[in-house]
Amino acid sequence: MVSESSEFRVAGQADVNAAGGYDVDDCEAVELLEEIRSRFGEIPPFFNPAVEVPAVLENLVRQTVLGYLDNPIPQLIKEKICARVSRHFKSPYALFCHASNLSALGMDKGKLLELLSTPRPLTKDIEQELLLLGSDSVSGGWPKPDSAFEYALIFASEHAFLLPPYDHLIFSRVAKLLAPSQYEHWIALLSYLQMCALWTEAHPDLSFQDDKRYKDVFEEMVASEPDLDEFMRFYRKHVQKQEGWCKDEHRAQTNAPSSEARRSFSLMREREDVTMASESPAAEADEPAISDISTSSIEIDARIVKRLADKRVLVVEDNFLHRLVVLKQLSRLGIRGEAASGGREAVEAASGTVFDAILMDCLMPDMDGFEAARLIRQQEDVSGRHVPIIALTGGGVLAEREKCLAAGMDEYLPKPVSMNDLINALSALCLKESQNATS
Repeated sequence: MVSESSEFRVAGQADVNAAGGYDVDDCEAVELLEEIRSRFGEIPPFFNPAVEVPAVLENLVRQTVLGYLDNPIPQLIKEKICARVSRHFKSPYALFCHASNLSALGMDKGKLLELLSTPRPLTKDIEQELLLLGSDSVSGGWPKPDSAFEYALIFASEHAFLLPPYDHLIFSRVAKLLAPSQYEHWIALLSYLQMCALWTEAHPDLSFQDDKRYKDVFEEMVASEPDLDEFMRFYRKHVQKQEGWCKDEHRAQTNAPSSEARRSFSLMREREDVTMASESPAAEADEPAISDISTSSIEIDARIVKRLADKRVLVVEDNFLHRLVVLKQLSRLGIRGEAASGGREAVEAASGTVFDAILMDCLMPDMDGFEAARLIRQQEDVSGRHVPIIALTGGGVLAEREKCLAAGMDEYLPKPVSMNDLINALSALCLKESQNATS
């Protein structure tokens, strides 16, 4: 029996002791409650229904510790997966807690809104992207933040959660990208999320508003991003509208994402394979003209690939699906792509890092590409450098041209960006910069 002086703070409840709300008379249950409190700073409402049933409490705590708390998946990726998947829970509890965790970890509020509100691509698209990542030999480690690999793993987790158990393609392709131990930890996290979905649905009275994670950061989080506040208030309506709570492949195909998302992932899936002519005798000849690149089937001359290899390019794009497409294209060219989700972030990145080129979206909410380009050029007045800036525009090319040039940009490309246009622009600008450097 727990002494009257032994107290356990259960969020949303009075102090729990032998004389109070619950009779906790099992020593192991007492230890479990202490462990929960030491890990969370309190006993979250999530555990309330199991407090009087020690065997159930033990099972709940062990799954939470092994599948989530002590899971070695990097914390930011782990929380992104949990937040994205928990959009599909019938109860809002997990979504609000994991979104709050991401804010506490310092995730940009705009990126958090993107993560939660972007329609998921079709299963076949994710399977294809995982296949392409595998062919690019991306394996043996956890993905870097905001990389194509990270986005693919997050979406794969969401699809694996929703798909029936006999659909094994997602699992088999993720298994080829992760080390064996990492794959098992990923499966353990998905198992934990399945348990959370059932547990919170079976206990609809669980209140996220009584959870410390929510209380500590949520109000401040949504105050700085009104659109995030709107999404969280009506997230169920948003998700239902996107896909009708699809639970199998047929409904996923029926409830396709928005036309913008379909267009982005369609472009990402284009098999614009790079054909290397590395052993060709012509490799020592003069550099080919850019117009010599075929536009019907993308065959990239080894000399152009060599020219672009290991270049460092900043992709500035507020739409993370478009960002993913361009980063993937750069990766296939051997280019080191880095990402910024807005103009302010781009200006900051350009001030501290030397890039070989910047791909700049023109229309972004925090600071548009035109203003960002002007500020970068002002920085270069001091540094004496000149990084090529290529505008990414969804408007009429002729109408945008003068604005782009006036802002100090060097080139412009229509969106969605084709591999052929990207090669032409980057190769021409890099060649020009090389010639200027040697003159």
